[in-house]
Amino acid sequence: MLISADLTPLKKLAQDHPTARVIDLCQQLQLTPFVHLVNCRLSTSGTLNRQVAELAEIYCHCHRTSGTRWQQPQNPFLVPSALVDERTSLGSGISEEEGIVHFEPILQIGPRSLAPLQLTKFSRAQLETALANVSEESETLHKCMNAMVNKGWVEYLQPNEQVKLGRRWQWQVPNDYPKAAADLLFRNGLVDSKQDFLLICLSQQGKPLNPKSTSIADTSNAMEIVEKLLNPILSA
Repeated sequence: MLISADLTPLKKLAQDHPTARVIDLCQQLQLTPFVHLVNCRLSTSGTLNRQVAELAEIYCHCHRTSGTRWQQPQNPFLVPSALVDERTSLGSGISEEEGIVHFEPILQIGPRSLAPLQLTKFSRAQLETALANVSEESETLHKCMNAMVNKGWVEYLQPNEQVKLGRRWQWQVPNDYPKAAADLLFRNGLVDSKQDFLLICLSQQGKPLNPKSTSIADTSNAMEIVEKLLNPILSA
């Protein structure tokens, strides 16, 4: 039986590393966190033959989907639903054939701490090993991107059928900002080229940026603003 001693809150790891990096590695390693629910309701989808189960306490294996957008400060990279395994099925009376059940009310996941998600000891060891192997340059790059996410300039997108693999940053500010970020990150050796960086970016309108156009408008102060945000990270 799974007990709290077998699990580690994901927020402990998210405190020491950029949240986007933790999410990235969870996706790459295909880790699916657990969540401890008390006095919860689980329901099956659809209106026909809909089932609702009330549970005093249960550990649920969260359902992950690669098509969910990562967006500060509300939407986590995990769908607020659970997998119906043998334990969940026995506790709720919902058949494993249902596959997925939904939390009622919708589970709120802290976008910066990822609370209340928890990992098993094995999954934690996998994640910690991956975090330890991240190069200093890559870690700095993720800190920079996380700072811009927290600023509201850019949203982290998970690859799905609509968003091609590798294109994972949608900007919420004018195009001079990603161009300024590309220039600054390139000058500090964190990206191989400005063009490659812009290839993984989408504009405010959700369209791919032109990697051949890296010039910033003469009237723009985007470079100054980006430098003010990122220079403390780059000089740390």
